[in-house]
Amino acid sequence: MAIETDEMIEKLLNDPKFISALANKIYDKLKDEVVIKKLEENSSAIKSLEETVKKQGEILKEHGEAIKSLQEAIKSLQETVKQQGEILKEHGEAIKSLQEAIKQQGEAIKGLQEAIKQQGEILKEHEEAIRENSKLLSKLATEIGSFTSRAGRGLERTIMMVYKEALELHG
Repeated sequence: MAIETDEMIEKLLNDPKFISALANKIYDKLKDEVVIKKLEENSSAIKSLEETVKKQGEILKEHGEAIKSLQEAIKSLQETVKQQGEILKEHGEAIKSLQEAIKQQGEAIKGLQEAIKQQGEILKEHEEAIRENSKLLSKLATEIGSFTSRAGRGLERTIMMVYKEALELHG
Protein backbone atom coordinates (compact mmCIF):
# COMPACT_ATOMS: atom_id res chain seq x y z
CA MET A 1 0.00 0.00 0.00
CA ALA A 2 2.93 2.29 0.55
CA ILE A 3 4.06 1.63 -2.96
CA GLU A 4 0.69 2.40 -4.36
CA THR A 5 0.61 5.64 -2.45
CA ASP A 6 4.04 6.59 -3.68
CA GLU A 7 3.05 5.77 -7.25
CA MET A 8 -0.10 7.73 -6.90
CA ILE A 9 1.81 10.70 -5.55
CA GLU A 10 4.31 10.39 -8.38
CA LYS A 11 1.52 10.23 -10.91
CA LEU A 12 -0.19 13.27 -9.44
CA LEU A 13 3.05 15.26 -9.35
CA ASN A 14 3.63 14.52 -13.02
CA ASP A 15 0.09 15.49 -14.02
CA PRO A 16 0.17 19.14 -15.16
CA LYS A 17 -3.61 19.50 -14.86
CA PHE A 18 -3.54 18.43 -11.25
CA ILE A 19 -0.60 20.70 -10.45
CA SER A 20 -2.38 23.60 -12.14
CA ALA A 21 -5.65 22.93 -10.27
CA LEU A 22 -3.75 22.56 -6.97
CA ALA A 23 -1.84 25.79 -7.59
CA ASN A 24 -5.12 27.60 -8.37
CA LYS A 25 -6.73 26.30 -5.16
CA ILE A 26 -3.71 27.34 -3.06
CA TYR A 27 -3.61 30.72 -4.81
CA ASP A 28 -7.34 31.29 -4.20
CA LYS A 29 -6.96 30.35 -0.53
CA LEU A 30 -3.93 32.62 -0.07
CA LYS A 31 -5.62 35.38 -2.02
CA ASP A 32 -8.71 35.18 0.23
CA GLU A 33 -6.56 35.32 3.37
CA VAL A 34 -4.62 38.36 2.09
CA VAL A 35 -7.87 40.10 1.14
CA ILE A 36 -9.40 39.29 4.54
CA LYS A 37 -6.29 40.57 6.31
CA LYS A 38 -6.37 43.76 4.23
CA LEU A 39 -10.10 44.16 4.94
CA GLU A 40 -9.43 43.80 8.66
CA GLU A 41 -6.63 46.38 8.46
CA ASN A 42 -8.87 48.71 6.43
CA SER A 43 -11.75 48.21 8.88
CA SER A 44 -9.47 49.14 11.74
CA ALA A 45 -8.23 52.21 9.84
CA ILE A 46 -11.83 53.17 8.99
CA LYS A 47 -12.84 52.90 12.67
CA SER A 48 -9.88 55.06 13.62
CA LEU A 49 -10.83 57.59 10.94
CA GLU A 50 -14.45 57.55 12.11
CA GLU A 51 -13.32 58.32 15.67
CA THR A 52 -11.07 61.10 14.38
CA VAL A 53 -13.92 62.52 12.27
CA LYS A 54 -16.23 62.35 15.30
CA LYS A 55 -13.65 64.17 17.45
CA GLN A 56 -13.14 66.75 14.71
CA GLY A 57 -16.92 67.23 14.53
CA GLU A 58 -17.05 67.85 18.28
CA ILE A 59 -14.14 70.29 18.01
CA LEU A 60 -15.90 72.08 15.14
CA LYS A 61 -19.06 72.28 17.24
CA GLU A 62 -17.07 73.75 20.15
CA HIS A 63 -15.38 76.21 17.80
CA GLY A 64 -18.77 77.17 16.37
CA GLU A 65 -20.06 77.89 19.87
CA ALA A 66 -16.90 79.88 20.68
CA ILE A 67 -17.29 81.87 17.45
CA LYS A 68 -20.93 82.58 18.29
CA SER A 69 -19.91 83.75 21.77
CA LEU A 70 -17.19 85.96 20.29
CA GLN A 71 -19.64 87.43 17.78
CA GLU A 72 -21.98 88.34 20.64
CA ALA A 73 -19.08 89.93 22.51
CA ILE A 74 -18.13 91.88 19.38
CA LYS A 75 -21.72 93.12 19.01
CA SER A 76 -21.70 94.20 22.65
CA LEU A 77 -18.39 96.01 22.17
CA GLN A 78 -19.70 97.69 19.02
CA GLU A 79 -22.73 98.93 20.96
CA THR A 80 -20.46 100.21 23.72
CA VAL A 81 -18.26 101.98 21.17
CA LYS A 82 -21.36 103.54 19.61
CA GLN A 83 -22.55 104.77 23.02
CA GLN A 84 -19.10 106.14 23.83
CA GLY A 85 -19.09 107.95 20.48
CA GLU A 86 -22.42 109.58 21.32
CA ILE A 87 -21.09 110.60 24.75
CA LEU A 88 -17.96 112.04 23.15
CA LYS A 89 -20.13 113.96 20.71
CA GLU A 90 -22.18 115.39 23.60
CA HIS A 91 -18.99 116.30 25.48
CA GLY A 92 -17.62 117.97 22.36
CA GLU A 93 -20.75 120.07 22.07
CA ALA A 94 -20.57 120.96 25.78
CA ILE A 95 -16.91 121.95 25.39
CA LYS A 96 -17.80 124.09 22.40
CA SER A 97 -20.55 125.78 24.43
CA LEU A 98 -18.14 126.36 27.32
CA GLN A 99 -15.55 127.82 24.97
CA GLU A 100 -18.16 130.24 23.65
CA ALA A 101 -19.12 131.21 27.22
CA ILE A 102 -15.43 131.70 28.08
CA LYS A 103 -15.03 133.88 25.00
CA GLN A 104 -18.02 135.99 26.07
CA GLN A 105 -16.66 136.22 29.63
CA GLY A 106 -13.29 137.30 28.24
CA GLU A 107 -14.96 140.05 26.25
CA ALA A 108 -16.94 141.11 29.34
CA ILE A 109 -13.72 141.17 31.40
CA LYS A 110 -12.07 143.25 28.70
CA GLY A 111 -14.99 145.69 28.87
CA LEU A 112 -14.74 145.82 32.67
CA GLN A 113 -11.00 146.46 32.48
CA GLU A 114 -11.64 149.33 30.09
CA ALA A 115 -14.31 150.73 32.45
CA ILE A 116 -11.90 150.40 35.40
CA LYS A 117 -9.25 152.22 33.40
CA GLN A 118 -11.70 155.02 32.64
CA GLN A 119 -12.77 155.15 36.30
CA GLY A 120 -9.09 155.39 37.28
CA GLU A 121 -8.61 158.34 34.95
CA ILE A 122 -11.75 160.02 36.35
CA LEU A 123 -10.48 159.32 39.89
CA LYS A 124 -7.14 160.98 39.03
CA GLU A 125 -8.99 163.99 37.69
CA HIS A 126 -11.06 164.19 40.91
CA GLU A 127 -7.93 163.87 43.06
CA GLU A 128 -6.34 166.73 41.15
CA ALA A 129 -9.49 168.83 41.55
CA ILE A 130 -9.58 168.05 45.30
CA ARG A 131 -5.90 169.06 45.63
CA GLU A 132 -6.58 172.31 43.87
CA ASN A 133 -9.67 172.91 46.03
CA SER A 134 -7.62 172.12 49.14
CA LYS A 135 -4.98 174.66 48.10
CA LEU A 136 -7.64 177.23 47.37
CA LEU A 137 -9.38 176.48 50.65
CA SER A 138 -6.10 176.85 52.53
CA LYS A 139 -5.52 180.14 50.82
CA LEU A 140 -9.06 181.20 51.61
CA ALA A 141 -8.66 180.10 55.24
CA THR A 142 -5.51 182.14 55.50
CA GLU A 143 -7.20 185.19 54.07
CA ILE A 144 -10.26 184.72 56.25
CA GLY A 145 -8.04 184.17 59.29
CA SER A 146 -6.52 187.54 58.75
CA PHE A 147 -9.83 189.18 59.43
CA THR A 148 -9.75 190.48 62.97
CA SER A 149 -13.38 191.22 63.43
CA ARG A 150 -15.96 188.95 64.86
CA ALA A 151 -17.75 188.66 61.58
CA GLY A 152 -14.53 187.36 60.07
CA ARG A 153 -14.33 184.58 62.65
CA GLY A 154 -17.92 183.58 61.97
CA LEU A 155 -17.24 183.55 58.26
CA GLU A 156 -14.13 181.47 58.86
CA ARG A 157 -16.13 178.95 60.90
CA THR A 158 -18.79 178.75 58.18
CA ILE A 159 -16.21 178.17 55.45
CA MET A 160 -14.51 175.46 57.53
CA MET A 161 -17.84 173.70 57.94
CA VAL A 162 -18.43 173.93 54.17
CA TYR A 163 -14.92 172.56 53.62
CA LYS A 164 -15.59 169.72 56.07
CA GLU A 165 -18.85 168.84 54.30
CA ALA A 166 -17.09 168.95 50.93
CA LEU A 167 -14.45 166.53 52.20
CA GLU A 168 -17.10 164.20 53.59
CA LEU A 169 -18.97 164.22 50.27
CA HIS A 170 -15.84 163.40 48.23
CA GLY A 171 -14.65 160.73 50.59
